[in-house]
Amino acid sequence: MPETGLSPNRIREHLRKRWYLYLAGALLVCLLNNLIYTVTRPRVPERALLHVMLVNVDAPDSELERLEATLLTAAQAAEPDVRAVELEPLQYLGESDAGSNILLATKFAAGGADLYIADEAGYEVMAARGFCAALDAENLPGAELLTDPETGERCAVRMDAGAIFVDAEGEIYLFVSAGADNPAAARSALKILTDPTE
Repeated sequence: MPETGLSPNRIREHLRKRWYLYLAGALLVCLLNNLIYTVTRPRVPERALLHVMLVNVDAPDSELERLEATLLTAAQAAEPDVRAVELEPLQYLGESDAGSNILLATKFAAGGADLYIADEAGYEVMAARGFCAALDAENLPGAELLTDPETGERCAVRMDAGAIFVDAEGEIYLFVSAGADNPAAARSALKILTDPTE
């Protein structure tokens, strides 16, 4: 007489023969969950986002939040459509590190940032590669502007790091990316950073 009720033996036998169906079901649920999350999550359009790359610049989270708020206010003054600022850290390990150089070039080519805040080593490499857009000296009175050695154009601002990050030491370099998606917002943010009384 065949077994018709549920028993531990029948359940074990069923799972042994059809385990792949349960595995496929679990994978399908994970895939659908991921798909629904990525499609429905809110996103800020690229034109409404100011990308800021921090090259070899470290600061505590509270300082980064304050910087983000300052940059958002400045960017919205120039471009009211800007809705968010995205800060992205990037560690550049020097000319001898192939990975750093590839990452830096790829980020620039992909339009990875509108505004760069970098240390001296990062700035020198990016200026030499033509990553910096020309700056209008009249809009940045009192700022220490640096000149691109190849083009002769003013392309960056050198500042004391303590002017942006509390307790920071050394110098930092600010410049607008030559491939910026939001150049007006980036220039406005640069002006506010160099002259907070604006």
